[in-house]
Amino acid sequence: MPRRPEIARPHGALWSYICPVQLPPSGPPEAQPPPSMQPYATPQPATYYIAPTDGGAVWALVLGVLGFVTCPIIGLIAFFTGSSALSRIAASQGRLQGDGIARAGRNLGCINVLLWLLGVIGVIFVFAVCGLGVSQLSHLTFPSPSP
Repeated sequence: MPRRPEIARPHGALWSYICPVQLPPSGPPEAQPPPSMQPYATPQPATYYIAPTDGGAVWALVLGVLGFVTCPIIGLIAFFTGSSALSRIAASQGRLQGDGIARAGRNLGCINVLLWLLGVIGVIFVFAVCGLGVSQLSHLTFPSPSP
């Protein structure tokens, strides 16, 4: 470990370390020149109020998208959530926004339910046609396997 330099004190004692310190200036502080005056103030930009988005509108969109991958009940919930969000947005007189999001969620929910209904009707139709076809083949005799 390196040794620190030792400096003699006025009465013969030794200092082990000297740390320079800057003292504040003595006397009253100097007077600052006044800022230059402008004849006219610069115009400040106007602040605009941005209305918050209705939470029900966002939920309607999320549920409308989720209805396509899960089940049609969620699409039905999205339809009604979007409708109630639209009525809240209309009643807020501009204090809420998100009517486009609510309409998109409501439409996705409606399309989701309609596609699921068409799918169920299609499956029922296919089973009916297959059942009808099998009943038409009942007059044919099939050989039984002999033991």
